[in-house]
Amino acid sequence: MSGSLHQLLFTAPGSTTKLTTSDTPQALPAGLLNDNNRPVKRVWITVEDNDIRIGFNITVSTTLGHLFFPGDIITLDSNTQANDFKVLSAVAGVHGIIQFTGEY
Repeated sequence: MSGSLHQLLFTAPGSTTKLTTSDTPQALPAGLLNDNNRPVKRVWITVEDNDIRIGFNITVSTTLGHLFFPGDIITLDSNTQANDFKVLSAVAGVHGIIQFTGEY
């Protein structure tokens, strides 16, 4: 699933932020979900280091969730997806790094 972000055509991009995953599921930061009273419309996420798992409306674990690898790009296409998103290190103790940018 590796690819480029050449299709990034933001209406109004927010800041790019880095997040280190952990052994506990994490949501996207509140500041990304609603920037200056603008709800996020789309989120671009790149997996930078180590494998991660993501899920929606579940408790993500090392055995449950979609597996992504460094170089993969994830696109969340709605505010609902962004709000329901959870991320976790795919292997306990081996934390991944994701970078994400919201479109408003």
